[in-house]
Amino acid sequence: MAEAFLQLLPDEQASILQTSAGKLGRRAEHLEKDVWICWVLQALFTMPGRLPMAFKGGTSLSKVFGAIRRFSEDVDVTVNYKSLDQSIDPFDAKTSRTARERFAELLRTKLADHTKNVIRPYFENLVARLAEKPREPITISEDGEKLFIPYPSRFGSAENVFLEFGGATSSRPAKNIPSDRISPPKSLTWSFPKLRFACSPPPGLFGRKLP
Repeated sequence: MAEAFLQLLPDEQASILQTSAGKLGRRAEHLEKDVWICWVLQALFTMPGRLPMAFKGGTSLSKVFGAIRRFSEDVDVTVNYKSLDQSIDPFDAKTSRTARERFAELLRTKLADHTKNVIRPYFENLVARLAEKPREPITISEDGEKLFIPYPSRFGSAENVFLEFGGATSSRPAKNIPSDRISPPKSLTWSFPKLRFACSPPPGLFGRKLP
């Protein structure tokens, strides 16, 4: 089995990234971020007790479905609102507009609490166990929807993976995608564990949103 890419020495990582960039016609910095995006996805979708969620947005279109060729840096994740609260049905015709607005605010508060008190500490623990720690701490937006996970770049710049969370009526329709569909380029020789995670197919990206 190939040695795990993240366990290689910094100079070895840089050399592999630069060589691969020349072969693939991509920037080495983009390949490096690709590795860390995959690391974040692996960690997020194997998190113990995680809420029902699905990978969506531009990065999923690029990495999973091959629908676009541009490099997409952020990771969009939809959390099933029913896992946060089921006190009312916001799509019931009998539910008043005021009740829907209050419910939407309640969901935003609960999602922020989950990202701040569950997801952020989980990633802080994972980062603390890395052989090389990033120079900056993990940060989160005030509304709790945006999580910035820094990583030690081989090219001198402060880099991070941007995770953005949002609520939706359901994480379905979502397809279980095997991890080898989103692994970094094979030329990086990174041993990537097998797992499956939920991913919204392209039509689901434009589905029904919460009020």
